[in-house]
Formats: sequence, C-alpha cells, structure tokens
Amino acid sequence: VNVPASLVQGLTQMSLTLMGTAVDGGALSDGENGNQVVVMYQYTPDPARFVFVEANPADSSTVEKLDSIIVSFEHPAGGNTGGFRKNVVLDVLDADSTVVTTAKIDFDMVTNDGWNNNALITLAEPVTANGTYTITVPEATVFDDKFNEMFEDYGVADFGAIYNPEFTLTYTVEEAPFEEYPVNFDKDAYHNRADRRLNSISLTGGSGEQQTISLDGSKKAYQDLTDQTFTIASGDQVTVQANYTGEWMHAYVYVDLDNDKQFSFNNGADQTGTELLGWTYIAGYNNEGVAKGQDVNPNTPMTFTVNAEPGEYRMRVKIDWDNQDPGGCVLSSNHILNNGGHIVDVTLVVTAGTGINAATLDKNAKVYTLDGRRVIVNGKLNRGFYIINGQKTFVK
Repeated sequence: VNVPASLVQGLTQMSLTLMGTAVDGGALSDGENGNQVVVMYQYTPDPARFVFVEANPADSSTVEKLDSIIVSFEHPAGGNTGGFRKNVVLDVLDADSTVVTTAKIDFDMVTNDGWNNNALITLAEPVTANGTYTITVPEATVFDDKFNEMFEDYGVADFGAIYNPEFTLTYTVEEAPFEEYPVNFDKDAYHNRADRRLNSISLTGGSGEQQTISLDGSKKAYQDLTDQTFTIASGDQVTVQANYTGEWMHAYVYVDLDNDKQFSFNNGADQTGTELLGWTYIAGYNNEGVAKGQDVNPNTPMTFTVNAEPGEYRMRVKIDWDNQDPGGCVLSSNHILNNGGHIVDVTLVVTAGTGINAATLDKNAKVYTLDGRRVIVNGKLNRGFYIINGQKTFVK
C-alpha cells in the first residue's frame, strides 16, 4: 500500500481499512461486515524528519577559525525551528577524538530573528589550532515548531513534533598564510560608485605646514602610495584630512606603530592601545570623543597624537561606512566596493626633531610630560617630548 507523504505529515499514528475483491470477481466477505474484509494496519511515522541540509561555514570546509556555525534544516511541510532538547552540550573533537571544547545549539538570532529553519552552534572557546575537528549533533536535538517543552518527548506523541536525525559536521582549521597589510578585497578591484572618489589626503604636523598626497583620480579601491611620505616629529599632534567627493561616508587613520605589518584595532568603540588613531565616526563619536551623526562629512579633520620613536611607519587612510576594520567592510549591506570606499597606504616618517640633552637642563626648569604631569629634573629624563618652561621640547 503506497500512502502519499502528504497524508501522514503531522500524524503520530494511522490506521488503514482495505476492501478486497476475489479473483473470480465476487466480493470477499468475513461473514460479519458484508462485502468487506477489514484489515487493520497501524503505522507510526518516524518523527526524525527535520533533516539537516547545510551549514555555514559549509560542512567539510577549511576555515581559519572555528567559533560558530549556522545549521539549516529541511521541514517536510515548511515548518520552522521550534526548540531544542534541554541542556544539550555538544563535544568538539579533534582527530584523536579528544574533546577540545564544547558547544551549545540555540536559535539563530542573526537571520530573521531565529524564526526560520536555522539554528546556531556556538563554541565555548574558538578553535584556532591547525587540525581536523568534528561536531556531532545527536538525534532529537533540534525540533520543529510543534515543539512543546512541557512534555517528556517535547510534543512528539501529542502534537506531532518532528526532530533531526543525528548528523556530524567536519572542519579543517588551517591558519591563513601571513599577509602584510591585507585588505578584505582584491587589491586590484575598483569600487562601483561613479559619484564618489578620494582625491587626496593631507596631514598637518607640529610645524603647522600642510602636506598633501594626491591619488590618481581612478576608482581603484586600494592604492599603495608608500613611495610618498608624510613627515612629522615624534610626539606631534597631527591633523589628517581627506579630500573626498561624496557624502555619507566616514574616514579612518591607522599607523603601524610596532611595524608588525598589521594594523591593530578593536571592534567596539574603545580603540585604546590600538593602531586606529583617528576617525570621524565610531558609535556616534569621533576619536576626540565629540558626538557626531552618521552623516558626518568624510572630509572632517581628524586630530590625534602620534607617539612613536623616530623611524618609518606604514600609515593607512580609509574611507568606509561605519567600520573599524582596516581591511574594509565586506558585509553585503555596506560593502566598501559598493559604497565607493577607498584605502590608501603611505609612509609616515617620524623624526626626532630639534631638541636638547637632558644633562643641559637647569634643575630649576619647569618640566612636564605632554599630559601635564610635573617631572623633577635630575639629569635622568627619558628620551622624548616634554613641556619645558612652557614650550614643547624634545629631550635627546
């Protein structure tokens, strides 16, 4: 007996009554039901039909870091994810079947507020060590929207809830090769806005002289202009300004202070200790803590202090929309290429400037650090900038 799947969806049991005809054409009879033979067949559908179909990152893929996975399920009648077995903890195993961390599974609140066929697996600790890892989701972990946590079987018998068969995800974690000063798109790519372009960037240091570096006027999103330089003195307060055609974009300035070929930054509003030094907009403020709206002009000057030893440093100026990543925003909603953004790298030359030797200081000189703390002169001043008798002075 072939029963269409549509007739058993949502059922927990089904009974069939069959009518038969004899070979000679006469009706069959059981002697009690006239011309019918009643054959009772009871069928219990397998509830494990909320089937895993795909994951992001994809199953069996190679990733640089494993910290969360969105898993999607297929419902036979178009239902949604409804709930999860209580207190489920998933083990993340390495190639030797050793538990390296655990994971939890819950609603995927990133896409459509969780009311869909997705669930989110979140690792207790990100996995970054090279190797192959597996995560097994046991049967009856994820239920559809007929899930009812008040029942021992979570609503299977009484409400027809269905759940997932067991499945296993496998990932290879492989550290990406080191790239000096990366961007998040092809460095030869052009942006997609005819009405927006970065024309030049300028810097004014402690000397008060404005220095300008011009771009080539193209829509090329990344330009390496490190053969051109800005020059400042160590400890200078500088002002950087973009000359950008277009509005509703923001500007950011990075300096690789430790020369490790990367620009450090934080995802949040606090950039203390990072190499993101100037910005026109992060979480409603610029780098000086002045409140700004999202419509702040990208050509708004950014003023900050560069505390660096004399030497050469990579400096990056980025035009982007509300994004701190020095490589540029690549979210589909605000991709830097779609928004007409730019990234430009130049060389920042930091000089010692003119100064005096600490030994020549009069012990009665009024010496302060740049943040206003009084320093007692004893001939052992550290090398750097100070306010001496009211003037900014470099001590050699």
